[in-house]
Amino acid sequence: MSFNCVKCKQLFEQDGLEVAVHQEEIGRICPECLSGSSRISILVTRDQAGKPFAIACVDIDKTEK
Repeated sequence: MSFNCVKCKQLFEQDGLEVAVHQEEIGRICPECLSGSSRISILVTRDQAGKPFAIACVDIDKTEK
């Protein structure tokens, strides 16, 4: 299966980092972009004021090889 990296826009087939919201994939980051990073930042914004909300759950699925 092929993916487009949301950072560099290149096509890749290897395992990268998947980002999902409510169990729906919103993007993947390729291994090359990940290899130069020691931290991954995910920014959540809201364009207009409204009811405050909180991140209810953060799951970290770390698989070691």
